[in-house]
Amino acid sequence: DVALSPDGSRHDLLLLTKQPQRAAAFASWLKTQGVNWPENVWLGVSITSKTSLPRIGHLAKVPAAHHYLSIEPLVGDPELTVSHVQGIVDWMIVGGESDQGQRAARPFHVEWAEKVIDLGQKTGVAVFV
Repeated sequence: DVALSPDGSRHDLLLLTKQPQRAAAFASWLKTQGVNWPENVWLGVSITSKTSLPRIGHLAKVPAAHHYLSIEPLVGDPELTVSHVQGIVDWMIVGGESDQGQRAARPFHVEWAEKVIDLGQKTGVAVFV
């Protein structure tokens, strides 16, 4: 309701989840209620390494006008391919992990970020580091 309200529709709302299958189920439920996914609500999914890649398939099932990947904290080579992003993703955000006081940040390997940047250049997907 907020996204579709006169005040809410003035803004782009970016949702980020680690559970895109729940967002897909919610989008399906909205459809049964006669409500389309709001055009101003972007949906993103967290990717930390190649083990998170199945989340992209669930993300693609949500009829959001814009999808994005938050590839942070990047703790392993995400092994993203053209088929993971082209025609699905509008943005990719890459980041590392900061020191958390008692526990040191896990290493950030620049070559992993460079692979994402290269993929963005090949596919025309915007990449923010």
